[in-house]
Amino acid sequence: MYDRIMQEMKRIIGITMKATLDQLPRKQKHQAFEIFGFDFLIDRELNVRLIEANCNPAITEDCPLLA
Repeated sequence: MYDRIMQEMKRIIGITMKATLDQLPRKQKHQAFEIFGFDFLIDRELNVRLIEANCNPAITEDCPLLA
């Protein structure tokens, strides 16, 4: 079950990244990196759904709201 869910998440992430690749400026494609955050929903039938993808996920607690 875990492997099937992870495989589907990876497939969805791949499709999403391919769809947005042309949005990056050409010179930055190989000279930079970015951290993306993907939020998924898994229903009772174990279907994986992409809720949203963020190019700047909050990975720090730099304000009282995030703390």
